[in-house]
Parts: sequence; C-alpha cells; structure tokens
Amino acid sequence: MKRQLWGDIALALALVALVGGGAWWARSSSPAAPNDAATNANCDLNAGACALRLPDGGTLDLSITPRPIAPLQPLELRVNVRSSNVRPLAIDFRGVDMDMGQLRVPLTPTREGDGHFAATTQLPVCSTGRMRWQAHIELEDASGAKFSTEFLFAAGNATPAAAGPPPAPAANKEGPPAHRAEVAPTAIAPTPPPAATLARNADDFTLRSAHGPVSLHDFRGKWVLLYFGYTYCPDVCPTALGVIAQALAKLSPEERTRVQPIFISVDPARDTPERLRDYTAFFDPAMIGLTGSTDDIAALARRYRIYYQAQPADANGRYSVDHSATTLLLDTAGTLQERLPHSTTANELAHALQQRLAASR
Repeated sequence: MKRQLWGDIALALALVALVGGGAWWARSSSPAAPNDAATNANCDLNAGACALRLPDGGTLDLSITPRPIAPLQPLELRVNVRSSNVRPLAIDFRGVDMDMGQLRVPLTPTREGDGHFAATTQLPVCSTGRMRWQAHIELEDASGAKFSTEFLFAAGNATPAAAGPPPAPAANKEGPPAHRAEVAPTAIAPTPPPAATLARNADDFTLRSAHGPVSLHDFRGKWVLLYFGYTYCPDVCPTALGVIAQALAKLSPEERTRVQPIFISVDPARDTPERLRDYTAFFDPAMIGLTGSTDDIAALARRYRIYYQAQPADANGRYSVDHSATTLLLDTAGTLQERLPHSTTANELAHALQQRLAASR
C-alpha cells in the first residue's frame, strides 16, 4: 500500500510540475458577435471566442485554448480589444458550481501590437467533470478609471454526476464494494453564499485519524489550517498541501509550534486513516489526516461551506471528486477567520500566519 501511495504522490507532483512549466500557444477561432450586455451569459468558450461591446463602441473578445477546456492542462488566455482605448489588466476566475477561491491572472501585451493581451493559467479542478466558471476581466479606460466585464463558461468534457454514489466498480477495485457504497457526494447550494454567511463558529468536531479520534478542541490555543481534499486528487491537493508545507517551513520554530495543519478527506470510501497518515506525512510530519462517515464529512463540509461532488466511476471503478480548493484558517478558539484561495502562494500564506500569530500573543 505504501509503495503504491508514494507512486501516486510522485505521479501527482510530476503532473503538477509538468502543468506548471508548460505553455500551449494556439490561435483561437473568430469571435462570436459581441453582446451589448455587460455580462455575456450565453457564450461558450469551449466552442470559440466570446465577445462584448465596450462602452466606447469598441469590442473585446476572450478566447481560451486548447479547447475543450479541461483540467490538468495549461490554458492560454487571449484578450483582444478592437476600436477602443480600453486596456485589459487581469482576469479573475471564480467557480460558479463550487467555491474554488478566486484565481487572478494578470494579462500582458503580446508582440502582435496594440489591443492584444495574453496569459497562461490552469483551472483548479480535481476531475474531468464539467464545471461552470465566471471570468471577470478588469479593464482600464483612457482616463485611468477601472471597470470590468464578465463571461460565464463551462470547463471539462463530462457531465457532473447526479447526487448519489458512483456505480460499483466492475474490475480492478480500489476498495471493498461495501466501502464503495458509502461514497455519497454532497450537493451544497450550487452558488456559493456571500462571505457574510460563511461559518464563523467555534463548534467542535471529532473525526478519525490513524492514531485514534481527533477533535478540533484538541488544538485550542493553536491556529489551524484546514484543507478538504482526497489522496487520489491528481493536481489541486498536492499543490495546496505543498504550499502549506512550504509556508510552515518559513515560520520560526516558535511560530511553527502554534500552527496545526489538518487535511480532511472528502473521499471516505478510499481514504483510510492509514492512507491519510502516509499521505500527509509526505508533505509535513505534523500534518494530520482525518476521515469519518459519509454523513460526518457532509455535515462538516456544509458547516464550512465546502463543496464536493464525486464523478462517475470508470470501467475500472476509478473516480475523481471535484471539491473546493480553499484553505481555511481557524483561530485559537476554533473560529473560522479567513478563506484562502488556491492561488495563495507560500510566501503569502506564511506572511498571513505571521501576522495572525503576532497579533494573538
């Protein structure tokens, strides 16, 4: 089991490195006719470029390649402005179906001349399921005033699984059928709630680790970094846990003793306490992996407004789980203080922790 786990982790990190270092540059097809509305809710960036009419009469079009848009692939973003003095500055991506945190991508001019801008990124999705996204393009006019336009689009090829467990595997099972039946994806409200309604309570919870029950109150007096994911996640989880480990390494020994990282599995059917122990130890020996019953995980995810959805299993019984890609920061009383997006760097996370630790001495 350990040899297979280390192989899975090594493959996941290799994929992350390959994705992060690659860049695919491709031409987009001709844009669709521009819309007069401020929001283009009918465009399909999987089919081609989408366009908007700007307030000064010019047009702006956005394209993403390669198509269809899928996870585990570098994406090229192109923004072209025609007959306008407006300058695009950046694109902010947000998940519509699940809260993936905000992913901000700065735009830079290309060698093609005025009006052409580009960037590369990767959407933080853990599966090949289809997911809706919102893209806000921040713009600046000739006077320096800033405004934005918005596109809605879908990414991925498959249709999301309906609420309910994936079918039992036909062969090469990754877990006993009895465990497979426990997989029950949660379908918390499809649109993330406003920040004001996020869980900010100090209610306790108890889940299972390889060393026995672990409760949130066990860490009173410490700041807690809470991340929901699963060990079979190919890209997002290894990246996020790697950032947490790097951030903790930047703290002083005294600061480090005041922070507890916790990884909670949204895949209790496959993530046993022992597998979680081995997985988290790869990133940081102090990181604790927790699991529980399907109902326990669903209830805890609802409390913290974490979204997850299991995808249909393939012919070999393998499946992926879409989930929120945010890191939760809980204070010394167990109260949620901040939701850190997937785009947070190790330096930014370390700085945020140091500020909180200094203020709570």
